[in-house]
Amino acid sequence: MKRDDAKSMDFDSWHVEDVFVTSKGAKICRITKDGADCIWKPAPAMSAPFGPSSFDKDANARRQNLDVVLADEAVHEQVSAIDTWAVEYIALHSDRLLKRPMSQEQVKLAYNSCVKEARDPRWPPMLKCKIDREGRNALRLWDDKDDAIPYPSNWRQIEMKVVIRVSHIWIMGAAFGLVLQITDAKLFEKESDRLGPRENPFRELV
Repeated sequence: MKRDDAKSMDFDSWHVEDVFVTSKGAKICRITKDGADCIWKPAPAMSAPFGPSSFDKDANARRQNLDVVLADEAVHEQVSAIDTWAVEYIALHSDRLLKRPMSQEQVKLAYNSCVKEARDPRWPPMLKCKIDREGRNALRLWDDKDDAIPYPSNWRQIEMKVVIRVSHIWIMGAAFGLVLQITDAKLFEKESDRLGPRENPFRELV
């Protein structure tokens, strides 16, 4: 794990605030690092082939899903470490956060992982992320010259380096989990697309 990644995984400085009920009635617990937003910057470029989506299929929804492929083993290990931290922290502070004592095993059973496993074992798992289309933490996209750019027309053609805010714990009934929010992404054209179209291997046979 690179030095920057190791620093971002300094879980001793991560803190989960008390439960807050939003205006929509959702229960959340904000996560901070030394009193500020908890930011994680995975080193490798990743892909989000399915692009943004929302539960109600609203393309203009303020908050949307943007899941990224977990193809890099080191990043997958970091995500596993985040999940492990969450389970251990919630169990240790279950009286404060969940209003009832829970063992680590009980928390683990109720906890929703940040990882979405593919039904087909031939496909890599996905990291479940959120984006905002507006507001203080709205997703900002950048090109390789660090200039702001609009959303791509085809997410399958790009890779991106992301900045992820470990935002909060959500609580819904007996279930709970983490919200990871992508706040910034630097986009790159996929290498296969930069190489240009493939030539017809049968042309010389015609």
